[in-house]
Amino acid sequence: MRIARRFLTDISEAAKRRADFKRRQNTSFIDCTSLYIRSGVGGNGCVAFERDAYVPYGPPSGGHGGPGGNVYVLPVKGMTSLKGVGRFVRAKPGEHGKGSWQGGKKGDDVVMRVPVGTVVTEIDREVWEEKVRERIAEVDEDCKFLRRKIKREQKGSEWKPLEGAGVHVLERKVEENEAETPEEELEEEERLKALKEHFFVSHPSPSMELDPNNVHFLRLLLQTIVEHKHTLKNSLRRPILNYDLSTQSVPAPILLLRGGAGGLGNPAFTSEHIRSPKIATRGDAGQELRLSLELKLLADVSLVGFPNAGKSTLLRAVSSSRTHIAPYAFTTMNPHLGVVQLFTDGSFGDGRDDVIADSPEDGEARWRPPGGKFANAGKEEKLRFTMMDCPGLLPDASKNVGLGHAFLRHVERAKALLYVVSIHGADGKPWEELEVLRNELIAYMDGLDKRVWGVVVTKMDEVDPEVGRTTLLKIEEWVRETERKEGREGALRVIPVSAKFRMNTTKLVWTFGDWIRDLREREKALEEAELAKAAEGEQE
Repeated sequence: MRIARRFLTDISEAAKRRADFKRRQNTSFIDCTSLYIRSGVGGNGCVAFERDAYVPYGPPSGGHGGPGGNVYVLPVKGMTSLKGVGRFVRAKPGEHGKGSWQGGKKGDDVVMRVPVGTVVTEIDREVWEEKVRERIAEVDEDCKFLRRKIKREQKGSEWKPLEGAGVHVLERKVEENEAETPEEELEEEERLKALKEHFFVSHPSPSMELDPNNVHFLRLLLQTIVEHKHTLKNSLRRPILNYDLSTQSVPAPILLLRGGAGGLGNPAFTSEHIRSPKIATRGDAGQELRLSLELKLLADVSLVGFPNAGKSTLLRAVSSSRTHIAPYAFTTMNPHLGVVQLFTDGSFGDGRDDVIADSPEDGEARWRPPGGKFANAGKEEKLRFTMMDCPGLLPDASKNVGLGHAFLRHVERAKALLYVVSIHGADGKPWEELEVLRNELIAYMDGLDKRVWGVVVTKMDEVDPEVGRTTLLKIEEWVRETERKEGREGALRVIPVSAKFRMNTTKLVWTFGDWIRDLREREKALEEAELAKAAEGEQE
């Protein structure tokens, strides 16, 4: 039974992925994606020595490498899709250091631009941490190996007199317990060579090679590896990235990943033991991680209803949107935004008064009546707000039936919601559809049903007037009962419209416009009060 349940779950998940893939086809709207980002690698330090006409053996003059580029994210007002965000985002590496103490240039940063309302979340953190811990374990083994090597070199050497010369020289002394087989010596040499090439840049001249068995070199290599280990451990302390870019007033791009540090030039390794260092360090590797981007559109009001309820037609009737409409369900598969403009002379929209017809098929020309772009020239705008057409919901949408979560997440950010039902809904009982919509909002998010501003009843031109009045009375009864349940008496409005013929749409947009204007004034007053309170706290 458990295997069968898991099999059915896999089929269900696969069906959802196929449905979501189909929804994305032939559209420029992308509201959810994942990507890899990687900061730039630091440039290598340089091994060089100053040479001049009268200075044949000058001091070390290698410059430091430049740091790698950073990766930033910036919410941009006006973007409505994640289509332009690539699947792989990489910053540029830093330039290598040069001679004459010239440092390398910093790598170019990458600013990832996303729409306002995007939620940035780090994913697969456990996989990344496991890789880092494995690398730390490898570095620990390298440190143990070098410490044993340094200890052996120090204990295995002593000063002995050179016969006939009267001087003492440092010679290698083999301990009884020291392994000196050719195989082990070769393995140690190969391991030291690999570590040297991984962390250091050597001078290209063979005559300037540094003896890898030199104790000072081994200590320097150990110190470099220990610093690398600390860098890896610090990276594990980085908090999990989770940004909600729902504000439009971000002063600067947000840093996601910092580029790798540049390597040190050979002057950094000058000491009393090493007067002419022939090595420089390599730049640190850039950080990388995987992100999930989820777009939740910001709108003043969102239209919520069943498929084929007339939401797209209503959006076209009151705003500048030109969404596709057709006389069948599931015409809209992605959210659409429209801007509603209200003018001081009492008009709104683009000035059209034509009948809204179904969208033409591909290749079919459609005559457009006067109006549109220049219809409102010379008018003074009084108010504007955004309206979103959310794709039709199905029963159990809160359980992700019919891609319910993909549609409902855009409703989360709306300041107000409008139930849109057809006068024919639920076989002539649209109040049953309203009850289903209300229950789905409650099940998806607590308090979401409290944002409902009213009910818009569409397609009033398709019903007999007497039948329409009777249905509207029953809808109002449901509304009054809902207000009593929620404790919001008088908060919901019922507005019947015929979006196709633009009937009663003026009352709808101006009634909601007055409400949204009052809401903005209250929000502005609250913001000013908070700023004043913060200023008083700073003065104290």
